[in-house]
Amino acid sequence: MMIAVTKVTMRLRLVAALALLLSGCDSGDGSPPPVDSSGSGSGSDAGPGDGGAGLDGGSANVCTGELYDACDPAASNCKNGATCKTYAQSSFSVCIPATCSGAAPCPMQNGAAVTCNNMGFCKPNAPNADCSAP
Repeated sequence: MMIAVTKVTMRLRLVAALALLLSGCDSGDGSPPPVDSSGSGSGSDAGPGDGGAGLDGGSANVCTGELYDACDPAASNCKNGATCKTYAQSSFSVCIPATCSGAAPCPMQNGAAVTCNNMGFCKPNAPNADCSAP
């Protein structure tokens, strides 16, 4: 009788250990853990307006619609007559001047020349790096 109780106890312990071990595993779908967007977390990641980098490695500051800032074409915040233009093959949208040409070249971006493409749009290599799209 004692041997039977010991075997049952060992099996229960084994099942409990396996359940505990497996409860620590993720779903295996490769997705990152959810982000605490309530601001109540105690992480060390920089928040909006403090100039630090966000979780995605980009800036935590939201773009204000200045020339060559990243923008959202569905709700553009571009200023001073600039247009939010999407460059699908480059995977970004950016505030650009209305048009450009040989007679009206693109304004510089942080001291670097910006290309006026064959459609008359200024196309920087990337949006300004000091902010992220709204």
